[in-house]
Amino acid sequence: MWYLCVFDDGKTVRAELSRPIEFDSVYFVKFSERIFILGPGDWEKIAISAPTIEPPLDLTINVRRK
Repeated sequence: MWYLCVFDDGKTVRAELSRPIEFDSVYFVKFSERIFILGPGDWEKIAISAPTIEPPLDLTINVRRK
């Protein structure tokens, strides 16, 4: 079984996929595999910005009867 483990304390964010094979009470102590997704300092490198919203086009529509 794989676990997605995420740590976020408001300043630092870390994430990994882990496949634990040994437990001590409620803690993982040994793993068969660990894949680190976000390590220390990686979160700050990701720049997320809101998309720029352009003003609506000013269209003039001519309506004529046939």
